[in-house]
Amino acid sequence: TYTVTLTPVADGTVSVTVPAGAFTDGAGNLNTASNTASAIYDAIAPTVTISALSGPTGGEFTATITLSEASTDFTVGDLTMVNATASMTGSGTAYTVTLTPLAEGTVSVAVPAGAFT
Repeated sequence: TYTVTLTPVADGTVSVTVPAGAFTDGAGNLNTASNTASAIYDAIAPTVTISALSGPTGGEFTATITLSEASTDFTVGDLTMVNATASMTGSGTAYTVTLTPLAEGTVSVAVPAGAFT
């Protein structure tokens, strides 16, 4: 058994294969080609764009949140609100957030860096 550590140089698919004839065993027999082991390397954090708040409609504001790449773990818990509670619908790269003000004054929503992957 051998362990190989790969250091990717760019985002994308990282693969490793051992070609036929790369080594011999104790009896001098050449190896056969291995299977290919692959993984996706993605070191670029997604970016977030939040549209200007629209409303209020019925006391609520809405905004559209667009992610630069699809996420499977982006939730309303990743949002930071000021003077509001929030609900959110959507998936992948497109979300709609509805903000309900807690009191008169400024209402805002943000997504902190590193909040999701």
